[in-house]
Amino acid sequence: MPSPDQQDQSEFLFVTAIDHRVNFVKELVGADGESPAAADLERAAHLKGIVFAGLAAAVEAGLPKSQTAVWAEPELGEAVLLRARGMSMPTIASVERPGSGPFQLQNVLGFTERLKKLGASFAGARIIHTVGGDIAEKESHLQTLRRLSEVSRSEGPPLLLELMPSPHAPESGDITEPEGLLESLRDLQDAGVEPAIWAFDAPANKKMAETLAAQAHLDDRNGLRVLFIVGQDPDKSLTTAAQEKMITMAARTPGVGGILIGPGAYSQVLRDYHAEKIGRDDAVEKIAETVGSIGMKFIDALTTSDVS
Repeated sequence: MPSPDQQDQSEFLFVTAIDHRVNFVKELVGADGESPAAADLERAAHLKGIVFAGLAAAVEAGLPKSQTAVWAEPELGEAVLLRARGMSMPTIASVERPGSGPFQLQNVLGFTERLKKLGASFAGARIIHTVGGDIAEKESHLQTLRRLSEVSRSEGPPLLLELMPSPHAPESGDITEPEGLLESLRDLQDAGVEPAIWAFDAPANKKMAETLAAQAHLDDRNGLRVLFIVGQDPDKSLTTAAQEKMITMAARTPGVGGILIGPGAYSQVLRDYHAEKIGRDDAVEKIAETVGSIGMKFIDALTTSDVS
């Protein structure tokens, strides 16, 4: 595998996720109840559009358009996906049902047809996989994911799988969270789950980051891309030294091909905009600065020396 300074920058991908990892209707718009009003749904879709406008502004300011992608769910993010397609930007459309339970397809019979109509570059799903547990439940889960990856390879669009830590994984003790991800990744690969892109929370430990990326590429999985995630927590700033360290580490980890930017890049800005503390132009500018800074820090880290 080539070292980071030998890799072609055209391989890198910067993804901004405005899917349902944050409930725009409840958490940002503030709507209550299980059946939000049409006006609340419209407002949530509008907020997604604000994030996309910031992303488009970051592209205008220098981020490479062909490497700058947006991830949204079709229900509230359809307009965003279509606008990005119109700008020839890569798009990822969610295919899983929202919720914390076992992975389920949003549309079992017709998800590829829907995504093709949207012109999505990738199908996207966030999954949790625990190595242990009930055998029957685990096999059913693996069968669904295996079928999803097979259909994506044969019919398209290609699949991006974000592997999330199990909520039951211990934070300390015999196994750490990154080690749990590594075990889950091996188990999924052994079961024949083969996406085009894997995404993981960026490990704080450099050695574990290298191990996780190497495992994803094991056995000559050519053409695979690995993304590390920053800004997953919507309540934490992306300007901290720890986040900058993760971006730099991702750029210098062999086998990592980009960054997935979570709601930490835009949640507070959208809250301020929704509360009318700032105007639309300010919101778009702030998001553009944050996303653009992450992308440029990643690119800059490729050409600077790695000092321990």
